[in-house]
Amino acid sequence: MYTVINHIRVVPAHREEFEAQFRANLKHMDGVPGFMRVHVWRPTGEAKEDALYPHDAYMVQTFWESADAFQAWVGSPSFRESHREKMPDAWRGGPAMMSRHALAFGRDGD
Repeated sequence: MYTVINHIRVVPAHREEFEAQFRANLKHMDGVPGFMRVHVWRPTGEAKEDALYPHDAYMVQTFWESADAFQAWVGSPSFRESHREKMPDAWRGGPAMMSRHALAFGRDGD
């Protein structure tokens, strides 16, 4: 399993609009080979001014069968369509960050 995590800072006054636009945009993930699921995590607190980790950001976590499946999507028409409508600058609360991870191990709850 492979996951890609985007941290997207959104000005608090525009969080509802961001969520609505993001939710509507998820239709572009329908039928994408290797795509498993997405979790969109809403921030629950404000970041300290000196924080390196974006505690004030949404965390968008996509799950893929493999890194190859994710890379194939990045080069696809579905990817281009899902990123066509850019987030307005007025909504941005700062720079975004992205990280990629391969599953080392895991455990489901009992």
